[in-house]
Amino acid sequence: MATTHRPRQAGGGHATPASTRSADIKVTAQGAVAYVWAIARLFLGWTFLWAFLDKLVGLGHETPAAKGWLDGGSPTKGFLTGSPKGAFASFYHNLVLIGLALAGAGDTFGFGRIWGNTKLVRTYPILK
Repeated sequence: MATTHRPRQAGGGHATPASTRSADIKVTAQGAVAYVWAIARLFLGWTFLWAFLDKLVGLGHETPAAKGWLDGGSPTKGFLTGSPKGAFASFYHNLVLIGLALAGAGDTFGFGRIWGNTKLVRTYPILK
């Protein structure tokens, strides 16, 4: 029976080529990062689900039990009545539109592709 002899490392294991070791480490690191992002997505999803359920039925955390949507309340009334009014209202509305444009919301909703294909935007790409 033939055996292959590999030189021993200081820790008692067999020596492996450097390319194999780095590939193993990379796969392991990518797997760990994927698990961290998956857990972060679950926590973020739970946060929004909890807020929705609290507003829907009034779980008592931020929305009192008698003020949920199902009970006829309007839990967002205080937030919506605080929207900007007066001389600076247009400034804040424009700020929101600029933020949506910078975030690429037009491409998400489909209108950005039509705008991006116009001759003006192809001539001046800064307008995209």
